[in-house]
Amino acid sequence: MTNKFFSGLIPYYGGKQKLAKEIIRISKQYSSNNTFIDCFTGGGSVSLMAKMYNYNVLTNDRSYISYQLAKALIENESITLSEYDIYKIYSYDIDYSTLINIFGDIKNRLKKHIILDQHIDFILRASYINNIICAFKNEYKKALINYLIIKYTISLLPYSTFRSDINELANMVKHGTVKIVDKQLTPAIDYAIDIANKINQSIFTTNKKLKAYNLDVFDFIEEINPQNCIVYLDPPYYGEHTYEEMYSVMNEILLQKSLENSVFNEDAWTTFFSNLLTKLKKNNLIIISYAGKAIEQMIDLVKNVFNKVDTLSYDYKYSLYSMKGKKQEIVKEYLIVAYEN
Repeated sequence: MTNKFFSGLIPYYGGKQKLAKEIIRISKQYSSNNTFIDCFTGGGSVSLMAKMYNYNVLTNDRSYISYQLAKALIENESITLSEYDIYKIYSYDIDYSTLINIFGDIKNRLKKHIILDQHIDFILRASYINNIICAFKNEYKKALINYLIIKYTISLLPYSTFRSDINELANMVKHGTVKIVDKQLTPAIDYAIDIANKINQSIFTTNKKLKAYNLDVFDFIEEINPQNCIVYLDPPYYGEHTYEEMYSVMNEILLQKSLENSVFNEDAWTTFFSNLLTKLKKNNLIIISYAGKAIEQMIDLVKNVFNKVDTLSYDYKYSLYSMKGKKQEIVKEYLIVAYEN
């Protein structure tokens, strides 16, 4: 059942699909509260798992990509994508020169990652229709079309990131190369319908409060003022690639602009995170996902604010290495559990 609902998610850099169920298990072990606050939606797997377990879910991310994902899959409970929506994108009368005037530079950048022009044209047509002339009026349908663009694009990319291009396919092991080429050579309309069907599998109804936000994390906390809730934090890891850089092309497709880097990637990240933890002290359970070179600093920060802190570690394997023909690297991911009762 979990795999069915997760089929609509994107292969998001730093996503927590492998840990999502464990995070909910810990939530239930430490707290009986039924409201789950996700301050950094990211790839959406933890918020979606919380929705599956019938929590009230308030989920936030300053990234427009993550916000559209959350609007489409977490807050939305009944609106789905249809083949008509796909055909509407294809059949809409657009002057091709208009697309080039708006997206010409982006199209050239996408050519480094995607083999067929028809895929690139579908991506740009869909964004023009949805975000510039606003042909889809319903707020959830609009979010779904944007999320279709996001999942369609990212699923086609080598390694599902803009960090690799099609010239690297020759260096991949055979099964990885065949899989990516097979997807990229699929006719665009068939691929779009397949992506839409996967997204629809992640849409379901609950009887709980569900809300997606697109705010700076401090503004989010101020607006919802959570108290005695379960709060989950999966912030950008200091010293790692920034999400703003990783997905800058995607933001330009949807918004025609890039986003500034998060404060959590700056040298003063400890000050920002300490302030964030202090603002969250009214809640009885805080769960933090973290890894990388600053893990010890993060644990110390949490212990400076909360009286009781447990640290759990997990072995993680990333498939990127096996696709490149290298031995899978095992890394440590940590869940830091802070509580007061």
